[in-house]
Amino acid sequence: MTSASNALLTGVSDPTPALDEMRETLSTASNEPTQVTLPQRIPAQGRPPGMGTPRRDPRDEVLVPLDVLGLVLLGRFGCMTGPQLRFEGYGGCKESNFARRLARWVARGWVCLMRFLGMGCNLVWLTQKGADALVDGGFATADQLFPRTRVVAAKDLAHHLYIVDLCLLALRGIPRAYQSVEPAIALQRRLQPQPEAIPD
Repeated sequence: MTSASNALLTGVSDPTPALDEMRETLSTASNEPTQVTLPQRIPAQGRPPGMGTPRRDPRDEVLVPLDVLGLVLLGRFGCMTGPQLRFEGYGGCKESNFARRLARWVARGWVCLMRFLGMGCNLVWLTQKGADALVDGGFATADQLFPRTRVVAAKDLAHHLYIVDLCLLALRGIPRAYQSVEPAIALQRRLQPQPEAIPD
């Protein structure tokens, strides 16, 4: 029992190498040439010159396809509410997104707007400058658009917006598909001589 334990202590379980083995390892390591790996230097690369033109922002485009659709509808019906224009021209996008586009239209003088009774929804109408932009761009002809200088009179506003709602539904094919949907003012302009009035 005692001899086995002494053998275990002096032999197999000792993790330290013998002194002779350590001397041999040091002597062979000193004879080999030392190789030092230095980090490779990358040649300096100049940065490209700065661009003189500002970055293009698609939100600042003069006319985007949805703008064309909304402005043409506005020119056909003369006056629309903000929600009518947002849902029909922009597919019911967020109000903040539509408000940014509407602000650009107003800044360019293409449309005018006012709050209904100072606190309701926006009433929007196309100006002559907006009609000229659509005609110059080839998006509509002058006889298709009805620019205005002011909003629809208060006594006619409810009737006018009701007709716009019906026209927008008819353009979607509700209750059935129609060959042509036009406001009465377009038909009145086309007839010669012009009748005094055409019922909606």
